[in-house]
Amino acid sequence: MGLMRQRGFRKRQGRSNATLCLDRLVAAIFNTTEVGICVTAPDYRYVRVNRAYCAIYGYSEPELIGHPFTMVVPPEHHEALKKLHDDFLSGTHEIATEWTVLRKDGTPITIYATAARLEGIEGGPYKITTVSDVTDLKTAQEEQKYQERVLIQQSKMAVMGEMIGAIAHQWKQPISAIKSATMDLSMRHELGNLDAAKLLASLNLIDTQTDHMSSTISDFSGFFRPDRAPERINLHESAEKIRVLFGAQLAQRDIALENKIAPTIVIEGLKNQLKQVLINLIANARDAYEENPQKTQIVTLCAEQSGERTCIHVDDCAGGIDETLIDRLGEPYLTTKPKGSGFGLYLCRIILKECFNGHLTIENRYEGDRRIGARFTLVLNP
Repeated sequence: MGLMRQRGFRKRQGRSNATLCLDRLVAAIFNTTEVGICVTAPDYRYVRVNRAYCAIYGYSEPELIGHPFTMVVPPEHHEALKKLHDDFLSGTHEIATEWTVLRKDGTPITIYATAARLEGIEGGPYKITTVSDVTDLKTAQEEQKYQERVLIQQSKMAVMGEMIGAIAHQWKQPISAIKSATMDLSMRHELGNLDAAKLLASLNLIDTQTDHMSSTISDFSGFFRPDRAPERINLHESAEKIRVLFGAQLAQRDIALENKIAPTIVIEGLKNQLKQVLINLIANARDAYEENPQKTQIVTLCAEQSGERTCIHVDDCAGGIDETLIDRLGEPYLTTKPKGSGFGLYLCRIILKECFNGHLTIENRYEGDRRIGARFTLVLNP
């Protein structure tokens, strides 16, 4: 009997020791983890906080325990976060997210918070919140966004330069025609043989040429006006405007720009942003031919559509791209050109992702085992 009692005592003592060890383990984890942890009661007051939580907010444990968690929340968010606390303890799911909170010295910081419910305990349910200070990460993200905006602006300026060059070529012929017409009118007037029919014909020629020049400028100014909303884009028509604008400039370098996009392919999106991507890729192909001249130099635009997914291909025959670099093209500052910046393809990827939920793929084109050129594919609304 005494032995049974002794065994029972040892069994209870074993359970007690196991519970004590578990409590110590939980306490050790609670106080040594790098993640801030707090436990709050239904009345919003702190029940328990760990060292990491205190370090994040700059308070000591006695300064927090028994006080409402709103002491670390900006005043304008008090009621909203108290309601969130109530809803969570009532059974609503809470999504892990970022919050702006205040340290003891009033410094705002950004934390990433997750939450869990602790039920079945007297005075509960309780809310267990884990927090991590992500202020430095947030600052780095903001800096990255700023750098992206700078890169986008620089790339836009580069595209503007391309268009100004194209317009200069477009205007050479009209200016030459207008100059010839005015010289002819002046000479006929001096000789006294300027008749009404010749005057009207010359004036019509000048009017036609100035209309063409005005249309070119309108396209140019409209290109840099931000699109406010998606619209229906006929890909053939958009590609044709680019072909007409850049055709003379490319032809001077013995490069043909072919528009093989079917007139029936229509998408929804931001027209000017799409043109900007295509102009960047056409300029890339032009530069590739300058680096590696070919007997036949063609840039081809073609497209295919399946459901909501549309692919636009920009093909060249300039010898292709080094296979060791092809998967990395589009990273900022990475370029295969001696004088390249690496911004163009990076901008293309950003525009496709943000404006068309799309992406850019790059691959080499082959004839048998011979690498003949590159294919840049705009995958839109995949």
